[in-house]
Amino acid sequence: MTVKLRSVGNSMTITIPRDVVKLYNLTQGSEVSIEAVNDGILVKPVEHHQDVTVRSLFAGYTGDYKPTEVDWGDKRGNEIW
Repeated sequence: MTVKLRSVGNSMTITIPRDVVKLYNLTQGSEVSIEAVNDGILVKPVEHHQDVTVRSLFAGYTGDYKPTEVDWGDKRGNEIW
């Protein structure tokens, strides 16, 4: 797909076509990264991760966890075991 560059102040802009906006769930104010690559320019959405908690990581976990002892080997310093 081809789009034209437009001048805004001292910068150039491109318009992202509607189907691409929908495909990547972009909205006004969405952040994208712009990177120079060997044969062109790569523009891709920036993913913002929500705060992750232990509860959120294990939400829906239904397995049967049984902790086991781990042998870390012999002492090598002044560890208190």
